[in-house]
Amino acid sequence: MITIVRHVLDDVQDHARADAPRECCGLLVGTAERIVDSVRAANLHEGTTRFLIDPRDHVRAIRDSRARQLDVVGFYHSHPRSPAYPSETDVAESGYAGALHLIVGVGTQGPERRLFRIDGTKVTEVAFSLTDQGQGTGRGSGTREQGSEIRDQRSEVRDQGQDIGDKGPETGLRRRLTNDQ
Repeated sequence: MITIVRHVLDDVQDHARADAPRECCGLLVGTAERIVDSVRAANLHEGTTRFLIDPRDHVRAIRDSRARQLDVVGFYHSHPRSPAYPSETDVAESGYAGALHLIVGVGTQGPERRLFRIDGTKVTEVAFSLTDQGQGTGRGSGTREQGSEIRDQRSEVRDQGQDIGDKGPETGLRRRLTNDQ
């Protein structure tokens, strides 16, 4: 089970609301067992049903997380008009095997937030628990103009050795996803 610091879900939900009706996107920072921060990324796609993470934001998040002895362990995006489940395009264009994917969507009971791993064509929902411990200073959800800084993590977080994020070159994530649902 993954532990997510509560402010991460709050920040992602706020980002989704702010960017609607466009999809929001960003990165998840932490360790194999714990997501401690979210980093907003600019959506370079001009439409409302796809996103393209700005590679500069991705590289900045990688560098900032490494300086804190953390990793980019996954990504998040929103489905402003559909459920929080990976679309066919999300699955087809997922380029980081084993990375976590947090999706904020519209469920039958209102907003929903769900976590997945996508490996090839296999989608696995990942259970998570919430904690209030380890909240940062509030800078991590800043806009691109604020430098996409990652929150200053106050709790001690140790990597338990499983490297699930940051695969591939530091050229950023160039993906276009859509809501096919």
